[in-house]
Amino acid sequence: MKLGLNLLLTTLSKTSKQIGILVLSVVLTRYLTKTDYGTYLHVQLIANVAIWSFMLGIPHSVYYFLPRVKQQRRLLLATIGIVCTIAAIVCAGILLLGDQLALILNNPSLNNLILLTAGIAIFQIPLSIFEPTMIAANRVGTFIKYDSVFNITFFFVVFTPAVLTQDVDTILYSLVIYHGVQMLIILGLLIQTALQHDNNQEGVDYSVAEQFNYSLPIGLSQGIFELARYGDKVIVSHFFDPATLAVYARGAMDIPILSIVNNTIDNLMMPQLMEAYKNQCAKTLLHLWHNTIALTASFMYPSFFFLVFTAPYLIPGLYGDDYREAVPIFQIYSCGILFRVSTYNVIVRVIGKTGMMAWVATFSETANIIGTILLVQHYGLWGAPFATVLATGCIVLGYLIGISYRLKVSLIDIFPWKIIFGVGLLAGLAVVPLMPIHYLIQTQQLDLGNWSTLGIMSILYTFTYWCLMRFLPVLQVEHRDMLRSMLPYRLKFLV
Repeated sequence: MKLGLNLLLTTLSKTSKQIGILVLSVVLTRYLTKTDYGTYLHVQLIANVAIWSFMLGIPHSVYYFLPRVKQQRRLLLATIGIVCTIAAIVCAGILLLGDQLALILNNPSLNNLILLTAGIAIFQIPLSIFEPTMIAANRVGTFIKYDSVFNITFFFVVFTPAVLTQDVDTILYSLVIYHGVQMLIILGLLIQTALQHDNNQEGVDYSVAEQFNYSLPIGLSQGIFELARYGDKVIVSHFFDPATLAVYARGAMDIPILSIVNNTIDNLMMPQLMEAYKNQCAKTLLHLWHNTIALTASFMYPSFFFLVFTAPYLIPGLYGDDYREAVPIFQIYSCGILFRVSTYNVIVRVIGKTGMMAWVATFSETANIIGTILLVQHYGLWGAPFATVLATGCIVLGYLIGISYRLKVSLIDIFPWKIIFGVGLLAGLAVVPLMPIHYLIQTQQLDLGNWSTLGIMSILYTFTYWCLMRFLPVLQVEHRDMLRSMLPYRLKFLV
């Protein structure tokens, strides 16, 4: 029950910011011109790539080392010093490369905004170790409390100047001040947490070299993954103007909770996965991982089918008819949800073979960049999401092959294919009752409006999917028990 409660609260906390970002995208598309909104996206693009591409895997190392080392205080203080140093170096890099970044992204306006961009990046980098430190130190409640407050504040920091001034410069100034204050508070909490830890009686001696040896392959793969995540937007920016990027970005978007669920589940399950593998028992580890995948798939797959089917109503409903061109981009991009039943690298981290992550990420990112350039030149904007989905598939296949080799398990047994197929089949069948409504609207025999249509379809789809999952034996008893453990007592009958 503790896992279920932590999962629920952590997911809600992290989702609140993502929902805020989604709402803000709606606000910004309606209060800013497409060009100004594209410029805002460029600043966030530079900052996000800078933040996550050069973290060297340090945040992940906290999960692994804090429960294992004797000198826990030294570990945490050293980690804080490392991320602050990285922040300063990254900030200097952004300032020095400002002109080149504006040229690559085909947006001269960035030349005047590079100082603000560097400020946003330097203040956010130290925040990257807040979540892993709080979770590894068993201070999940503290993380949830502060994260929720900052998420709400973030929304108003962007919303207020957007509505009052409709000026992108003012919005960015507000963000720099907000992230500066946020960094000071989080650093105080991190130092407080470090000082509360003393030498552990059990465990291994802490070594900075060993920490980097563990984290650098993760950091390299994560950096390459971030380039893969944003690479399509960089290439689209280079070939098109900021206004076109604004349209593309609204199609190539993540639905807030989907971008969080699998990461949150895997991070919360990692201690149990490590315990399962303590005796080098691949069978026990895979059994627990398969259960986690079944839980995640039961949420991801219905989300995929519903989003793809209702995209013609969702995109115009959110952003207006000016962004209707983003519908097919969103439908193609959403195909990546099919692969997101796990982070996959959680198993690699558990067995300690993090070097695999770098090789997989390097191969997939190379394929993504080459594929995006070729497909964009031949098929325009549609080519970029196609290449991104193909690259995601390469990442997953690479991980499965690598994990299969390391655990000496066949590729057939490494993944719960039967359960995945069953859940996907039921999620697809649940779309059938929505088709008559869609047909009547397309033939102009029914006019409900975008949001009324989405409301009716969501209720009908949810009920149909629940009936299929509740009464057909796709999930095993232990999978249903895991789902029930996540629910309040009065809702357990639903599973």
